[in-house]
Amino acid sequence: AQDLLASPVPNVQTLGAIILLNHATPPDQLPQGVLAGLIQSPTPQVRQAGVRLFGRLPEAKLLENYAVIAAFCVSPYTEVRQAAQPIVQGLVEKHPDFGQNLLAELLPYLSRREAYEGLHEDLFQLFTGPLDGFGSQIDRETTLQLLLSGHAFAQQYGFALLQKNIPPEQLSVRQIIWLANHEMLGVRRYAWQIFNDQTPRMQAE
Repeated sequence: AQDLLASPVPNVQTLGAIILLNHATPPDQLPQGVLAGLIQSPTPQVRQAGVRLFGRLPEAKLLENYAVIAAFCVSPYTEVRQAAQPIVQGLVEKHPDFGQNLLAELLPYLSRREAYEGLHEDLFQLFTGPLDGFGSQIDRETTLQLLLSGHAFAQQYGFALLQKNIPPEQLSVRQIIWLANHEMLGVRRYAWQIFNDQTPRMQAE
């Protein structure tokens, strides 16, 4: 497999990576540099295989490599970002602190200009997938800031958090009116539903 990986032909490299993925050798017993070489390959399929192999490292080793996994999640490469999500899923089930820290670290990327095509969408999938259980740690101010963002996936995530974490009674009338004029149709409908459900309060305030 190593000879195949050394080939200059992408299809041959991919074959080598597939062989490694299906090999009985644990990834932590691979020769030094093989795993890094896969992850840094110029060939997308090889990079993806490298991240998948990385995810098979012993759990303790993965926890030690928090920074590497976080970097995978915001990688320039779609296949790397997506291959990282099952790794995150497996870790957060037993180690919620890992998920809490990862969400807190990666959330700001959703409100920034997208550095790589598809990054916001993949982060949205990560936040509403493997990290979905940790959204309750995001406060009301941050949720409303996401809704204020000029980025579509930030707004979508903010709306998801709004519905899950903030009871309508905790929203001021001014905030509800603002939501009723939001650019997202779903947000507008949500606000109008609050108006209909809480008519006496709206009239009183």
